[in-house]
Amino acid sequence: MKRIKISLGAVLLLAACNVSIGGGAPIDEARIDATENSIRQLLAPQGTVLNVEMRRVDDDHMAGFADMRDVNGVQGRFTCTADRDRAKREFAIRCTPPAAAAASAQPAPPAPDQAAQPPADEGAQPPAQEEAPAEEGGEQSR
Repeated sequence: MKRIKISLGAVLLLAACNVSIGGGAPIDEARIDATENSIRQLLAPQGTVLNVEMRRVDDDHMAGFADMRDVNGVQGRFTCTADRDRAKREFAIRCTPPAAAAASAQPAPPAPDQAAQPPADEGAQPPAQEEAPAEEGGEQSR
């Protein structure tokens, strides 16, 4: 399946919501299913949700993804997390659009002045200076 970035409208949206839970209920298959359904409802206004898969990370966290197609037919994958807030007795769900997830995963390009220079090597000879061009009408001596 070919992945393409979600349209600009969806890229600018960082989906988030809170889902009530019962006390310190463990993360079981029923809790994971309820979280996946909440993600479907959260993303549905942006297009067609094709697939949602979440997994338990530990007692307070779930992680996964949601594949969807926007209204323009562009398909992409959101990265989703659900973190338990014990004080509020709920899970905070966040789904990051494909472009935002990709941007945070790629290293920043080097600064222009650093990109043109090779790394310094201790004990290496300094670069040779270029010869000055010959003056107009004259020949360059060698």
